[in-house]
Formats: sequence, structure tokens, C-alpha cells
Amino acid sequence: MPLHFTPTELTSTVKVQISIDGLNNIKDATCRLGGIHASILLHNGQCGEKMITQEFSIGNPTFHEGSFTDGTLTGEICVFGFDEETDHSMSLSANLVDGKTKIEQNFDKVSISKDTDETGAIYLHIEAKTPGRIPDVEPEKDPNSGFNADVNDWGKEENTELPL
Repeated sequence: MPLHFTPTELTSTVKVQISIDGLNNIKDATCRLGGIHASILLHNGQCGEKMITQEFSIGNPTFHEGSFTDGTLTGEICVFGFDEETDHSMSLSANLVDGKTKIEQNFDKVSISKDTDETGAIYLHIEAKTPGRIPDVEPEKDPNSGFNADVNDWGKEENTELPL
């Protein structure tokens, strides 16, 4: 059943949680959620007919208890209404920690439910799991990190006593 809002409730909050095998290999990520209404009609509070795909950042990595590799990323967006009966496509784009590799994953199964936060506000909760494991890569080594600095040009070492 479509959600309809009065003109004073123009947007709805959608919280997204993606479970990822190989989360340790992700540097940063964005999510795209399709089947989102592009507008709302102010005169009656109904959602417009045009549908779009909305892109948003997803982050806040949280590893599963006892795991150093698998966990979840979360994100939040505001939308003009949300029709739970409509097919919603969802995909994840991520840059991996090697600084070179980019991956795209599309989700076949997306779970949508209504939930209530601590203030009593209703929001939609979307859960998904990556269809495959994120590939293991070697983290990039930044030559300008400051470690292994060359100190040959510093001059002669001087020992100085500091009064305590």
C-alpha cells in the first residue's frame, strides 16, 4: 500500500543497512536506490508519478561481533513518499582500500519494513546483503605517510638534559 503524506509531512526518512562480507576491503561507498518519487504535489500531498534513482553516501562501518572482515554499512535519505509495493532497485558502488579497484554490486533481495525510532517517529528500514564477497586487496601504501622518513639531512645529533 502506498504511503501518502499530508502537505505538512512532505518527506519520509529511509534508513538503509547493507551487510557486507569483506567490509574490511572497502574504503568508501555510495548506494543507489531506485523507484523513488521525484516530487510531491503540494495541493493534495500525493506523490508525483515520475520515479527516479537517488544516490547517497553509505558509511559508518560496524563489524560483526568476533569478525575483523564482515560487517555493515548504514546510510539515511529523505524521500517524497515511498511505495512499498513498487519494485525498488538497489546497488552499491565502492572504492577499495588499494586505491585502484572499484566494485559495483546489485541487490536481488531487499527487505523493507516500517520501524519507529526513540522519539516515536516512523521511518522505513531497508536491509540488504551483498550477493558476493568483496575481493581481498592489499591496502595502498602512501609514500607521503611520514613513516620511514629519511633523517640524513638533519645534522649532528645533540643530547640535551631537560630539567624536571
